[in-house]
Amino acid sequence: MSAPSELHERRVHLLCDLADLSGYTLDMTAYTSLRPDVCRFHRRVRSIFIADAKATESPASGATRRRLVRYAMATRLWTDAGIHVAFGACHDPDARREWCGALVSCLAAAGRRATRVTYAVLDDGTAVSMVTIDPRW
Repeated sequence: MSAPSELHERRVHLLCDLADLSGYTLDMTAYTSLRPDVCRFHRRVRSIFIADAKATESPASGATRRRLVRYAMATRLWTDAGIHVAFGACHDPDARREWCGALVSCLAAAGRRATRVTYAVLDDGTAVSMVTIDPRW
């Protein structure tokens, strides 16, 4: 993993803005060994937003996938407690299919299942892919 670039930091800020606008306003720590770029709790709807900004990492990278699987495994405690989870990545728009696929396959590797898969192209250089995990899964 390389040092954060200007593009990475811009995408982190974008994810923070999306979280804020969606009502995820309470910063939280996933677990001591996990450090996603954004991990926020929504106070009113019992939901967690967990996402990473990607500038140089590929969805095919083994290290990236292992980290995403660890994030996916961490969601079980939350969903078992009745909390919804929005799990995603901010990345180049050209890779949206690959990132959606990576998120779904990392969930599957962790024994989890996405109940919804979405992506949004925000501008020529930025997209966000998200999967939702409902408590029943």
